Amino acid sequence: MALLLFEYVTLSAQDSAVVYGVVYNKESRNPVIGAQIIYAGVEKDITNQYGIFKISVEAANLDSIGVHVFGSKLVYYKIRNLKIGEKRKVKLFYKTKDFQLGLTTIKSKETHEHDGAIKINTAPLTTLPNTSGGIEALIKSQIGVTSSNELSSQYNVRGGNFDENLIYVNGFKIYKPQLVHSGQQEGLSLPHPDLVKNLTFYAGGFAARYGDALSSVLDVEYKRPKKFALTFSGGLLGGSVAMENKKNRFTALTGIRYKTAKFLLNTLDVQGQYNPRFLDAQVLLNYELNDNWTASFLGHVAENRYLTKPESRETSFGTVQSALKIYVGLDGAELLQYNTY
Repeated sequence: MALLLFEYVTLSAQDSAVVYGVVYNKESRNPVIGAQIIYAGVEKDITNQYGIFKISVEAANLDSIGVHVFGSKLVYYKIRNLKIGEKRKVKLFYKTKDFQLGLTTIKSKETHEHDGAIKINTAPLTTLPNTSGGIEALIKSQIGVTSSNELSSQYNVRGGNFDENLIYVNGFKIYKPQLVHSGQQEGLSLPHPDLVKNLTFYAGGFAARYGDALSSVLDVEYKRPKKFALTFSGGLLGGSVAMENKKNRFTALTGIRYKTAKFLLNTLDVQGQYNPRFLDAQVLLNYELNDNWTASFLGHVAENRYLTKPESRETSFGTVQSALKIYVGLDGAELLQYNTY
């Protein structure tokens, strides 16, 4: 049995021939890497990194070899008069064809106007409780933003000062005055949460239309009313009401807010009577002159009043063996009042 197998292998080897060579790109004359060499119907070989291939075939049964490159059609090349035991070198020049993928359209629900823009989801504005009473609770959660007082709506961006952050409301640049930087004495921030449609925050790399931004830009887009709507919200720290209205080309957006930190401040170490009261009203009027032009008016009025009458403070200190307590009686009152228009 072994003798018959040896004799069969010997006879098969005597009928074979070798075809080798290089596949070139017909236009660039560069070797084609990874081209498939097809012979005997289904058998395949692949050119190496230099475009070289080498196949062993039966001389009597081979009359052509095929070359296939990804993205192009299979092409056959004639191999004539191949003799048994012959080693034939060939050069195959293959013309690759450019192909184009079908048109693909990718749509996104978000707008990316600038690489540094951060689109902030406004959904939590009506459900997220916060002591500052504004959208700044969402801003403080962004990378690079810090705040030293949880009662304050002020924030610092990348080490800048809290008054170096620009605010735009529907294209209006808001010039904020230098207000008190104490959380318990601070009034309402300007953007009205119930009126907001979109929030875009820039912590760096500002678009040119914002001009001389120092630390950050908060671009607030208010809603464009489509019908009449009325919204109420309230809690222990205050409340708000917002009204939307539309009539032909005219739209009106109105918001009134009230904030008090009375119940929160009563938990401080200094016992006393705290009666802070902050009230503001905003109105945004739009009139569509035509499809390309709209006249807008943004108005804002705020009344801020902080009144406190501290009475006493009790502080414990010392060690376990020597526990001490100090009681301080206080007299007088503090009144801080300012209005902004």
